[in-house]
Order: sequence, then structure tokens, then C-alpha cells
Amino acid sequence: MVNRIGAISAVTAFAVAGATLTGCGTAKPQAKNESAGNNAVAVAATAATRVRVYEFVTKSKQGYFYTTNRKEADRAKKIYKFTPTNRNLGYVSTKRFKGALTMYRLRYKHRSAYLVTLSVKERNKLVASKRFVYEGVLGYTAPTKGAGKFQLVRVSKNSWRAVTVAQAKVLVKQGWKLNGPLGYVWARA
Repeated sequence: MVNRIGAISAVTAFAVAGATLTGCGTAKPQAKNESAGNNAVAVAATAATRVRVYEFVTKSKQGYFYTTNRKEADRAKKIYKFTPTNRNLGYVSTKRFKGALTMYRLRYKHRSAYLVTLSVKERNKLVASKRFVYEGVLGYTAPTKGAGKFQLVRVSKNSWRAVTVAQAKVLVKQGWKLNGPLGYVWARA
């Protein structure tokens, strides 16, 4: 969930382009010098720690909104009139686990657009540019393919999207640029 001061509740929004849901978040961002390698703890990514990624088209159709919080998904649909896409983007972990890839969310200051990255270096560079605000950790993905997992990637074309590899292939043919991997998500909770 997002509030005006740029904080999000842990694992509530995956990536957004085109709109901001306001007045909800409370989580504190992690330290700027944190790296994906030193933030893992020995917690298994069990079904109990996984949440579904919901995708919506914003009311203005300027972008896509992603959340893992059911209440926020309901609010996006009812209050903000976002349209669910019903695409399967899998499940992410709400808890760090050994080897986990941390997903960071940044808000673009000049319009309602958001970016998700696994890279601490990219996150810090974008924040230092003063064009982005770091909003916190979105969730945790696996670094490798395994039973019951599939890969998400980031693409861009006037905004950013999190999509499956198959969806990225279609979007690249439509002029989207492949930005890189976002890790492997679970097909089920």
C-alpha cells in the first residue's frame, strides 16, 4: 500500500504505472546499502508466506497496478475503478528466505509511474538522480527455477511492467524493451 510520504506496507504492491493508491502504507524502507546477498534469513518460502500478485489496468489506462494485498486489490477495483487483468503473475514470498531476491519499488516523481528492481545499485542510482523515490520492499522471489516456479521479467515502454517471459516475448514485438529478470515466482501458494 502506498501513502503520500513514499512508504509501503511490506509486500502490498508489486509495481505500478499510472496511479497511486494513497493513505495506506506504514513500512519503513530498508537501508540503502543493503544488498540482495546479505538480507536473507533462514526462513523457508512456504505456502503460508506466499501471496498472489494481482494486476490491474489503471482507470486512465496509463499503466498497470500490481498488488499482493487482497484489501488493496478490492480498493483499487471499487474506489479507484481499476480493471483487473486476471493474468497469472504467480505468488511472491512475504518473508525473506535463504537466497531470496529482494524486490524494491521506486516511484517516478514526474508522473504516476513505478519501477520494480532487484538491483540495489540501480535503486540507489535512481534515488540519487532525484527523479525517483524509494518506497520499500515489495516481496521476495527465488533466484533459480524449480518445480512449480516461473520467471518474471521487467519490460518498459513509457512505463514499467512486470510480466512472464512468454508475455515479454509478445510485448517486445510490440516495441517494449526487455529490462531484465525479477526472479522466479511460485505458480501456487
